[in-house]
Amino acid sequence: MRDFVWPAGRVDCLHRQKNTRRRHCGDTGPECSGAPPRERPPLPNRRLAPERQSCITSPSSGRGVATGDRESVMRSVGAARLGLFVGVFAVLAASQASAGDQVLRGAAPAWVTPSTETAAAPPAAGDEAVRFLLFDDQFHAEPEGGSNYLHYRAKVLSPQALPLVGSISLNWNPIYEDITVHQVTIIRDGESIDVLADQSFQTIRREQNLEQAMLDGRLTAILQPAGLRVGDVLDVAYTLVSRDPIAVGHPEQFINLNLPVTIDHVRYRASWPSTLPVQIRAENNWTPLPVRRRDGQSSVEVQLDGVQPVIVPDDLPVRLRSPRRLEVSGYRDWSEIAVSLKPLYDAARQLKPDSPLQAEIERIRALSDDPEVRAAAALRLVQDQVRYVALMMGAGALTPASADETWQRRFGDCKAKTALLLALLDGLGIEAAPAAVSIQNGDGMNARLPMISAFDHVLVRARIGDQTWWLDGTRSGDRKLADITVPGFRWALPLTGPEAKLEPLEVQPRTVLDADTTVAIDASGGLYSPAAVSGVGTMRGDGAALLGGQLAMVSAAQKDQGLRAMWNAQIGDLTITEVGSSYDVETNILTLTMKGTVKLDWPGTGLIPPFSTYRPITAEARPDGPFKDAPYMINHPSYSRQTMTMKLPGNGEGFRISGGEIDRTELGFALRRAVTLSGDTATVQITLRSLTSEVSAAEAATARAAEDARPWNPPRIFPGTYTVSETDRAALAANAPTTAGGWLDRAFALSKIGDRAGALEAAGHAVDLDPTSSSAWANRGVYRFWMGDKEGATADLEKAVDIDPSEPVAMNGNALLAMADDRYDDAVIELSRVLRQKPGDDFALRNRAQSYVALEQYDRALRDLDTLIAAQPTDVSLKLLRIRTLGLADRADEAETEMDALAEAHPEEGRVLLNQAALKLDHDKAEAASEILDRALPLYADHPESVLIYRAEASATLGRTEAFARDLATVREANSDNAALLNNLCWTAAKAGLLLDQALKDCDAALALEPGSATLMDSRARVLLQMNDLQGAVAAYDAVLAKSPKLPASLYGRGLARIALGRVEEGEADKAEAVSLAPEVADSFKHWSPPAAPAP
Repeated sequence: MRDFVWPAGRVDCLHRQKNTRRRHCGDTGPECSGAPPRERPPLPNRRLAPERQSCITSPSSGRGVATGDRESVMRSVGAARLGLFVGVFAVLAASQASAGDQVLRGAAPAWVTPSTETAAAPPAAGDEAVRFLLFDDQFHAEPEGGSNYLHYRAKVLSPQALPLVGSISLNWNPIYEDITVHQVTIIRDGESIDVLADQSFQTIRREQNLEQAMLDGRLTAILQPAGLRVGDVLDVAYTLVSRDPIAVGHPEQFINLNLPVTIDHVRYRASWPSTLPVQIRAENNWTPLPVRRRDGQSSVEVQLDGVQPVIVPDDLPVRLRSPRRLEVSGYRDWSEIAVSLKPLYDAARQLKPDSPLQAEIERIRALSDDPEVRAAAALRLVQDQVRYVALMMGAGALTPASADETWQRRFGDCKAKTALLLALLDGLGIEAAPAAVSIQNGDGMNARLPMISAFDHVLVRARIGDQTWWLDGTRSGDRKLADITVPGFRWALPLTGPEAKLEPLEVQPRTVLDADTTVAIDASGGLYSPAAVSGVGTMRGDGAALLGGQLAMVSAAQKDQGLRAMWNAQIGDLTITEVGSSYDVETNILTLTMKGTVKLDWPGTGLIPPFSTYRPITAEARPDGPFKDAPYMINHPSYSRQTMTMKLPGNGEGFRISGGEIDRTELGFALRRAVTLSGDTATVQITLRSLTSEVSAAEAATARAAEDARPWNPPRIFPGTYTVSETDRAALAANAPTTAGGWLDRAFALSKIGDRAGALEAAGHAVDLDPTSSSAWANRGVYRFWMGDKEGATADLEKAVDIDPSEPVAMNGNALLAMADDRYDDAVIELSRVLRQKPGDDFALRNRAQSYVALEQYDRALRDLDTLIAAQPTDVSLKLLRIRTLGLADRADEAETEMDALAEAHPEEGRVLLNQAALKLDHDKAEAASEILDRALPLYADHPESVLIYRAEASATLGRTEAFARDLATVREANSDNAALLNNLCWTAAKAGLLLDQALKDCDAALALEPGSATLMDSRARVLLQMNDLQGAVAAYDAVLAKSPKLPASLYGRGLARIALGRVEEGEADKAEAVSLAPEVADSFKHWSPPAAPAP
């Protein structure tokens, strides 16, 4: 007898977990380690550019209070001193006036409006360490200058809050600013204690950004109020006066009142002479700002009680991160800022007649006539030969050093480097202008009021022909203008004069890879021996320059350790023997290399190759609130690629690859994974390229839903039939395991190479080492099942269940026992229990589908197969199983339609064509089958037997007797010692009713090789039936059924013979039992007809 052509490879039930409690359950089978590993991004997929500090800013950018940034009024309660809670950025214009390097004492200015808040605090929440009672910020502008008044009260509620509240830190620029403290008072039990009566501030110069090469000359005054204790209220007030000659007549301030702690009362007030042209703005009109005018003064005021912080998501676009932002500006438009700053750069870019830079200009001019080449050379000179140092003291906060001075010093900040680059481009006749930008807060700048403090960086806008280039002297590694992309600062203000306006910086998707990494694995020595691996990664742009510079500055040992860590983070089970790196300063390309070995894991569900997965791109759902429907920020621009190649054993013979193909856009990224198998080499390549800087909340929700519904489908390599290599055997023989988990790993590997006896022995060692392990008992039980020891298997599986009734390997093993005993209902129960624990378990779904088929519950079988196909949409084997099930369910048309579609999608896959031909034969379409088999034959050049036998069957149906005999003879000549193929020859001839004498010889030859085989005996009985030797057929079938009482073909054949002999009742009983076991069995006998009259 011969059955449907099944896909290569049997589905067994090995479960494997990569943790301390490993699960196995026998032969070759699917991995069942629970949640699939998360996919990983290409190496590397992160921006590596150095974080620049502000190098163009007002001298008063600190607002005189500690280290707060420009936007945040308050930062984390537990992470900083009190100054971080009250730091506000302000730039206040005035003429030059005296300033001091000491903290002054005095009363609050007359323009200050006292707060009406009292010192008494409401009951505090039980988990509060500190309670802020008041935050009062007042800003006042005058034609000659401007001031900020800050008053706060905080109540200490726990000892942990004392270091936080009890350290007052004030920060200011002595060149442009004065700071006057009005009070530092401790309020205890209704009594006010004047701290300044006995203590004073200590002033120090503390360069807080020295490690970023920034010198700002700011002073810090510190005070630790003596005697402060739990229950006290600290009451502090002071005023910062700022005068900036460059921004004279243009006061400005912005503040974000989204404070990170609850404050009982918050007030903000701004006032100015009504004659000053001041604009005011609240972000997204979050609060009304009515202007009040009285006695020639204008003012706005915001008062808030019980202010709770608004939690701002990290992935929110920058323009939305200051929900309580307030702005005050004395600039009417952005051009006024350009008018103020342009003269500074006009002066700084002028070269002295004898400037040494003239020689550099001539050198660059001689390099090329191409202005792009000249501009790139000028940029390289500024980047490479002038180191970055920001001098923010005095006028240096906004005024650039001259080009000649910067060249003589060979250091400078962004302003100085910009002036130097402008001078060089002027000398080369290239149009260029300085352009102010914001590194951190450019997003949304166009919607805000014009302010100098909006900018923290300056670069060059160069124009060559109709092309605009944005050149940044503080970067490193730029070599060609064509490789320079538009910076992601969103907006730039060219400092060109009255016509200046904000220009958008439109960042396009990258066309050149930031990172490109290839890992080559040579597994040609065998599946289970360590595979040689080599890796080459290249980086370009900022990342290359930064990491290349870092690697050049560390010791050889540190470099080796760092590079090994980078590669080990990308590839599991990697043993590195060699790492290296090289940086090409001419091309700004960093190359990282690695050599070593990697241990590969080949579960029944196929090997997921190292370096072939990626991390899903996600945008987490936001809770209800103001940002629920806000856009998500994307890391843009970025472009990376990773490639894995694997050389397979045995020239790749029998290997196949399935799954993993991706080509889609999600969350602003173009993601593509190509998976191919060519000859002996499997290749997986992943590219990830950002397309935009943000996506909408609706797009994010759609992407999340798609990700949740999308099955995990990594690329998998399947070995098919594989002969263990000597290196495999050596690897398995070396280093006997010392743990139960290690022995189960060994059992798994031995089962994979066909050594079931060795696998059983190894599982026995696991049981001996850990007799309390349900996994060890269950796996040994399954190995016993595969060895034919059903009694031992039953005992081991019962022991596993006694230890842990929820052991899934034991459930799978019991399902195998049930299926072997035709107890398919029991098998379904066991497998369903597994699936309740692990809904996607491959083994359980496959075997439950087969059990449903045996129970003729085809719809349920198809549901399980559809679940598997959804998870593994490129798995051809599963689709073949589905087609076979459709046929059994009497849905022949659907089966044929799906088979034709599968063949069209895989025209070069032999097993698909072979199954398509078999199905055509079943549907009496012999001509179509013959044509398909002709196309399939070249694909089976090394092993054409199956194709030739099927083609012979088609030829018999078409009446091509000579072709029938010729194909069978070809198989016979090459396989005279192969009992299985001789049996197929016998069976095919018997079904066709042709060459029956030769068929009988083929069966006898097969039986000589395998005496007593029930399958071979069944085929011989069929030949006798076809010869109408009815007595002989019945006798032969009796012998078969004595060995295998439930063999459907023998029951049916004997039934036909008995009926032909007149034993109708017995014959019909045989046929009925056969059909109950295999409904399709009658199809094999459709070419037999009884003799004209019953034999006597």
